[in-house]
Amino acid sequence: MPTLEISEVGRHRFPHYPDAQPGETLAVKIPPLPPLELSTRTPSGWGILDPLSFAPTIDPRLKIKKPFTVRFHRFESGVAAHAEEIEEFGQGANGSEALIDLGKTIAELYFSLEAEADRLAPDLQSLRAKLTEHIVQIRTPK
Repeated sequence: MPTLEISEVGRHRFPHYPDAQPGETLAVKIPPLPPLELSTRTPSGWGILDPLSFAPTIDPRLKIKKPFTVRFHRFESGVAAHAEEIEEFGQGANGSEALIDLGKTIAELYFSLEAEADRLAPDLQSLRAKLTEHIVQIRTPK
């Protein structure tokens, strides 16, 4: 059972433990939290969450200057995070894993397009331009 060590005691801080003394360890029942639902069930299957702004530190050499808009898609096997502006996905067992995967995908895409910038076809040049609206390189890759 989780315990709570009392460092400051007072009725205003712990009204359910009026006799608690500093340094005393109390047994406190902490109910489990319900699982986080990324989307809701609809008659046709899993719905899509409202978009979220995604601007993580995806690589120490990169800085996000404009967040990506991401939507989650829930499947029986997990969750996909979809960055609509650049049509990239990340996948995982839950939303957090999908966002981590998406961040890695975006960083890899950025560095591969930068490395081949002078040889890109028009569609990839357009994708590179979209990425540079969102990302700035702050250090050179090793």
